Amino acid sequence: MRVGFIGECMAELKKVDGLLQEGFAGDTFNSAVYLKRTFPALESYFISAIGSDPLSKEMLEFTRGESINTRFLYAHPDKHIGLYKIYTDACGERSFTYWRNDSAAKGLMSLLNESDTASLTAMDMVLFSGISLAVLNREDLNKFGVY
Repeated sequence: MRVGFIGECMAELKKVDGLLQEGFAGDTFNSAVYLKRTFPALESYFISAIGSDPLSKEMLEFTRGESINTRFLYAHPDKHIGLYKIYTDACGERSFTYWRNDSAAKGLMSLLNESDTASLTAMDMVLFSGISLAVLNREDLNKFGVY
């Protein structure tokens, strides 16, 4: 079974014992990872766009390290992945600050060609979230009849 997840993976910063830790996460990305960890025989694809910068390359390697298929993870020559920082208050409540206005993932749909679209529609399942729809460029989504 082939399952695709459309969305954005971002670099994550959080303080642990007074030091910043870096990670990579996103709602659909996390779903792709947990599907693969739970059902290793399934083919889990992450469908997004990243940059060509070192941080984007780290995210790509992290994705491959989780055995996620990166066939539909496009590298944009002029963009980068988004970034967010987690803040935790004294009661453990988390809040987030995002830097994603120029994220490569926003233009994902414009990077797909007819062959890619045909391959995606041939998958057993393709999932996205409300956040994915909010992040993706609306003009590009219009081409696919989403809006």
